[in-house]
Amino acid sequence: MFFFLTLCSFSQERKWSLEASYPIPVDDNFIGRNYNGVLDLGAKLRFAEIGVLNIEAGFNAGILKGENHLQNWEGVDFEFNVMVYYIQPKVFAEFNIAKAPEFHPFAYAGYSFMIFNANPSSGYDVSSETQTQNGFNIGTGFSYDINDTFFAQIQYDSTKINIEKGLPDIKY
Repeated sequence: MFFFLTLCSFSQERKWSLEASYPIPVDDNFIGRNYNGVLDLGAKLRFAEIGVLNIEAGFNAGILKGENHLQNWEGVDFEFNVMVYYIQPKVFAEFNIAKAPEFHPFAYAGYSFMIFNANPSSGYDVSSETQTQNGFNIGTGFSYDINDTFFAQIQYDSTKINIEKGLPDIKY
C-alpha cells in the first residue's frame, strides 16, 4: 500500500507531495553536538502559482535521538536516552526556472515545536521528564525532479529556540 501511495503521490505535477528525509543536526551547539537524526516526514500543498513562484504550505515532523550523562552526589553516572520530537508548520516560496524545469530552489519560514523526552537508561529508578521548547525557523534548499514521480531534495533549517527559565539562548 505504501509503495502504491508513493507512486501516486510524489509527482511534481500534483499540488501536493510527501517527503521522507534524514535530519543531520549541525552547528556547534547542544543539538549539533549531542543528537543524531532518526527520521523526518513531511507534506507540502501548493495553493498558489504566481508567475515563476509557487506558494506552498508545509508540515514536517521528525525525531532526533541523543544521550546525556549526569552524576549523582555519590559519583554514580546516570545515562538518559533523550528523544526530541519536533513539529514544524511552514510557508514556502518555490521558484520555477524556465531553462531548468527540473530544478526548484525554495525558501521558507515557519515555527518549530520541540518536545524533549528524557528517559533513564541506567537501570536506576529515576522518573522520565518531558520539556517543550519552541521558536521560529527559516530555511532554504532545492529539489531536483528525478522523473515525473520522484524528486530529491536538500535543505538547511535554522531554528531559534525561545529563552525560557534560564535556558541558554541557542539556535540549531
